[in-house]
Amino acid sequence: MASLESSSSAQPAPIPVIYTIANGRSGSTLLGQLLGNHPSIFNAGEVYNYRPFFLRGAEDPTRLCACGEPLRDCPFWKAIRARLTDGGFDPYIDLKDRDRFEAHNYALFSALLAESSTGVVMDSSKRDYRLRLLAASERFQVTIVHLTRDPRAYGYSVLNSPKRGEVPSSRYYSKLTRWTAKNLGVHLRYRQHPRYVQVRYEDLAENPEEQRCRILAKAGLTTEKASDDVTASIYHDFSGNQRTRDRPHKKVRKDTRYLEHLTPLQWRVGSWLTAPARPLFGYENSRPTV
Repeated sequence: MASLESSSSAQPAPIPVIYTIANGRSGSTLLGQLLGNHPSIFNAGEVYNYRPFFLRGAEDPTRLCACGEPLRDCPFWKAIRARLTDGGFDPYIDLKDRDRFEAHNYALFSALLAESSTGVVMDSSKRDYRLRLLAASERFQVTIVHLTRDPRAYGYSVLNSPKRGEVPSSRYYSKLTRWTAKNLGVHLRYRQHPRYVQVRYEDLAENPEEQRCRILAKAGLTTEKASDDVTASIYHDFSGNQRTRDRPHKKVRKDTRYLEHLTPLQWRVGSWLTAPARPLFGYENSRPTV
């Protein structure tokens, strides 16, 4: 494993990264858990939140790691902070610092791989700017997983977020406009990338092993069969869908509540707003029956 500090005379080996780019509430936490069952992959979750989450967690015992321990007490993350300190970095390293983006992310990823004895980081941060910076750097070898979910299901999920309380219905439409812009942009920018793979949440939920193998093959990893029981491994991700992290289903189940609850108007307008991008990912205009 490369040292945390880069050498001025030799370029360190690039770190393999599987990066999920997606809208929120599209299954990225679930995908991270499924891929995290692979012995070569460390599932870091939404790692871009490292500094703010761990700074707050240092004082707040209710902020938990996916393993169940408070962030401040988790032995794994204690070891990571020690490795960063030994490498001359702030233990609460800032991954969003644009001026030191490469050095900071390389340092944390190196520590994660060394401590977990794995070879690939699974980064589910989903942010466009972060993917652009990682993909442009020679210090990371990025496999891009473009994860999509039916935009009308995504919009319904936003309306029914338990953390936000009552959400105005207009938010459904504004989110679908953003869905179109983001997914069309990602598709056009990265579709020719040699390590780009597009995965639909619906296919992931219906056949997780098939989609898992597609991603592993694109990343150059072995595709031996693994359980789709996402409770089979101990994870240390700290940011993502709280319900999936705290109470993972033993088997993957597709969420189809949107088909029952969206009004005809919401379906029609939602379909129209997403028409420029939706067909690219196989989402029909017509409403399926439940």
